[in-house]
Amino acid sequence: MCGSTGLFIGCTALSSCPLNALLLGTGTATPADPRTGQHGREGSYHSPFRHWDRQASVRQRPRRKLATDHASEYFPPELVPVASLPEVRALPPEQFSQLMLRHLYRYLRFTIVLESQYVNPVALGLYEHGWGLPLPDAMRADALAIYTDEAYHALLSSDLMRQAEVRSGVSSRIGYQPAFTWRLAGLAPRAELRGLLPLLFAIVSETLITASLSEIPHHASVDAGVRDAVRDHALDEGRHYSYFASVLRWLWPALKPDQRIELGLLVPDLIRTFLEPDTRAVLADLTEAGLSAAEAERLQHLVLTSEHTRSQYAAVAASSVRAFESVGTLDEPRVRDAFEAAGLLPTAPEVLSETDGGADDRRR
Repeated sequence: MCGSTGLFIGCTALSSCPLNALLLGTGTATPADPRTGQHGREGSYHSPFRHWDRQASVRQRPRRKLATDHASEYFPPELVPVASLPEVRALPPEQFSQLMLRHLYRYLRFTIVLESQYVNPVALGLYEHGWGLPLPDAMRADALAIYTDEAYHALLSSDLMRQAEVRSGVSSRIGYQPAFTWRLAGLAPRAELRGLLPLLFAIVSETLITASLSEIPHHASVDAGVRDAVRDHALDEGRHYSYFASVLRWLWPALKPDQRIELGLLVPDLIRTFLEPDTRAVLADLTEAGLSAAEAERLQHLVLTSEHTRSQYAAVAASSVRAFESVGTLDEPRVRDAFEAAGLLPTAPEVLSETDGGADDRRR
């Protein structure tokens, strides 16, 4: 899935979003019981790609083009948390517009790198050797449909980036590497499990529901080319969610109990790797827009530590957490504790006494 959430976060209508219903309503039949380890038969896999030739964006959608004028926004300010702060809103219109353009560039670059360098190698491995799992032939064949979709998403993003450079006259800094790349490189499980890390990261990234995919198409102020491209991407990703949730249901029973614990403990780190903002890039954008380095750091700190950011982090991660919970990943107490410590599980409401004053404070 593309990664505006990694830039960061926050669809406030996630629970009622049509895309949310689409992604969570297209699941395949469970091919294995994660607690018994019994794999399903060939017929237990129901392909979400049965009508791929009539549904895939690469087969059905036209090239998406940006408008030639400058009347529309490059990216919805509502999905750029620092843009909600009064100090940022007070920037001159030209600097504010360039801030949104920089965010669009990073969003597109995030998508290009994620799809081409991280998801597609996993998809190719699933096709070639099933990543060591006894996947049905139809499931392995579908991996090539994902490979094709993701290559097209990277091409679409690259095309939009070049169009935006021509329209704006502002370079995209094409060599930019998203922060998740070096964060992921820093995760080092035991040698025998290291080979599963790319597969696990692809499952996490493809089962997250990002605010960008659900929200951007509904922002009429955003350039129609951007809105249409994101809508195309979202429709493809509904099938990808279903597929990778199914891969997880084949993977987890194949692991030994100690492997499930070790990989389960990595999942919160992988979610954080994907979702946390690229703080260095955001600071560079803010200072380029005219803010001092100290002011940019202060504003970014306000966003990162806000209650809204923390709650939206858990909301966006919920679809992936549910996928792992469905295969028994959280049955192990150590793993559940790790998910709770990362703020990924709902907490029980605090019980307040009548004399501690907390209830009145909460209402205010």
